[in-house]
Amino acid sequence: MRSLCTILVDAIGEASMVLLSEQFGGQRLYIPRRFSGFHALTSIIGRRAANSLSDACAPAHIRVPIARELRIRRYFAEGMTLPAMASRLGISEHSTERLLERLRKRGELASESPLRGSSGE
Repeated sequence: MRSLCTILVDAIGEASMVLLSEQFGGQRLYIPRRFSGFHALTSIIGRRAANSLSDACAPAHIRVPIARELRIRRYFAEGMTLPAMASRLGISEHSTERLLERLRKRGELASESPLRGSSGE
């Protein structure tokens, strides 16, 4: 059985999934059959992605995945510093390092380490 995160990534793409999880990760969210007028989701992920989300899941309440692994892979690829990644994920730098190491061991991440610079992005 496919995970909800995989279903959402397939429906709206990685970039929109990162935005969705940054804004609503861990929260229960109602997905209507169609988005009409202003809706918080359309302002965050765009109308096209919101409608694709609707096509994949609606009508339903979903618990939006936190998607830490997906997000950290994206942040790493963008060259974000370790403190910045930790801040965006809402976890400690130590936990961020452990998560990066786990992804490296699975071959999902390059071996170089993120910068340990200031937490400014």
